[in-house]
Amino acid sequence: MFTTESGADLPKELAEKHNIKTVPMHVVMDGTDYKDDGSLPVSKIYDYYNRTKLIPSTTSTNPNEYEKFFAQIKAENPDCTIVHIGYTSKASSSFHNAEIAAENKTSRIFI
Repeated sequence: MFTTESGADLPKELAEKHNIKTVPMHVVMDGTDYKDDGSLPVSKIYDYYNRTKLIPSTTSTNPNEYEKFFAQIKAENPDCTIVHIGYTSKASSSFHNAEIAAENKTSRIFI
């Protein structure tokens, strides 16, 4: 099973075609944290920029969120091997957080 982060902007159709699971990162605007899971309308981001002239900030997926994400995949596919393709560790803490979530698991999770 291949997984990635929402920051990869993998088109939904491609993810579905190849059964790639995507863990949401976060978008922060006006002090509110939104999961980047497709539910945040792009128009809201444009409105934020037009109003503030600021680009929303982003935050990485934390280790607990990764643990839940990987556990759900394993619950649905107990014998699968997970290969997670994420951002480089030099650009985001999300990669390291995925490593933390996978390091104590005896199941096959490769970051």
